[in-house]
Amino acid sequence: MVGKRPLSALDADVTQTQARQQALCRFCTRKRMVARPSGSVHKDQIEASIDYIAGNKNIDDVLLSGGDPLTFDDQRLDEILAHRARVAGWYMERLADENRISLQRIPADCNISWFVMVVRLSDDYTREDRDNILAGLRAKEIGTNNYFTPIHLQPFYVEQGWKRGDLPVCEALADRTVALPFHGLLTEREVDIACREFRNLLNQPYRP
Repeated sequence: MVGKRPLSALDADVTQTQARQQALCRFCTRKRMVARPSGSVHKDQIEASIDYIAGNKNIDDVLLSGGDPLTFDDQRLDEILAHRARVAGWYMERLADENRISLQRIPADCNISWFVMVVRLSDDYTREDRDNILAGLRAKEIGTNNYFTPIHLQPFYVEQGWKRGDLPVCEALADRTVALPFHGLLTEREVDIACREFRNLLNQPYRP
């Protein structure tokens, strides 16, 4: 079941993007590779899958199976992490002088595995302002979102009786967060565009 409805062979696709998994020994915890020894799915195969999905309008659920990143060798992992850090650096450089936001503060002696680029708007902005900024970025086809709904306001906890106003500091911070586009394939030009449009919207939030 996905989205509370049954899947059929006609409306769902599962695409495997990594052919290798690991089996862990319960005693030594060392990994042993299983499945195809090559471990990777060729780019042509992935593109063929995308073409297949695009050509079958009945498919509205797509699941990706990415395998296990621990099957990569250290050099490949270092390359991936280094590029993600480079993307984060581009954002930090371009937004460092923007006093209407707060950037993440990373200690000089700390290496992190970047997976999101989240900024916080200043207290001058309301939740509505933030939502309009998100809408403006999306109108420019720039992927973005809030990050993220406070845990106590997520459905399970609301069902337990939690409500807006119970944790006002947390809520005020969450109301002004913006997650900018971030992934390992972003180019410097794409970061330039995202930062430029984001700054423009800080001046005059989008009004749908």
